[in-house]
Amino acid sequence: MSGPRILLAVLCFAALLLWAALAGGSDADLARGTAETDKAFAAVEQEIAALDPDYQALRSQGLVLGLREQVDQLRNKLAGLKSRRVQLSTDQSVEKRLRLPLLKDLVEESDVLLALAQQLHRECSALVAWRAQSGPLLAEAGRQRAELAAGTETDDARRARIAALASGLGAIELRVPMVDKLMHDNVDQGTRYGESTLAELRQLVAEQARLLGH
Repeated sequence: MSGPRILLAVLCFAALLLWAALAGGSDADLARGTAETDKAFAAVEQEIAALDPDYQALRSQGLVLGLREQVDQLRNKLAGLKSRRVQLSTDQSVEKRLRLPLLKDLVEESDVLLALAQQLHRECSALVAWRAQSGPLLAEAGRQRAELAAGTETDDARRARIAALASGLGAIELRVPMVDKLMHDNVDQGTRYGESTLAELRQLVAEQARLLGH
């Protein structure tokens, strides 16, 4: 083969390699992207499933705070990511070399969604724990208040203290929805506020019990 023909063959081969690089992508890339998105989507699904019992418990208690909208939004966004993956995997107009980067973009978006789901899970868990502790204490405090009010106390100091405790309980009862909302807005601050409220409530229950002679 003469020199010019060898050069022509080399150039043709180089052009073929360039075309392959530009066309890029392979079934292996698609399989890799699909596996990575499968893992990312599964993590979001697991987190949504994990928060569902607490979410359902709060719904049964009538607590709204936009929780339903947040859960629905998570599910809808995840469904949207899955739909986009199907399109990227099957649309022949999408260049093969672009599929893996685009699928990796879906993984990143899924990771953001996972963080939102984890935050909502923390919020729901904190609300359930707060209500599980505050509910019985509030009920006991209310029962004690009614029993003290029904008594025939003659000592002025004890009557004043009973009235002060009743007023304090009323103030705590007004704070309950504030704790709910703060936990929804900022779970860490809400948890701290709830803990301080529970401490006051326990102290009040204990003092009312002493006044009742229990």
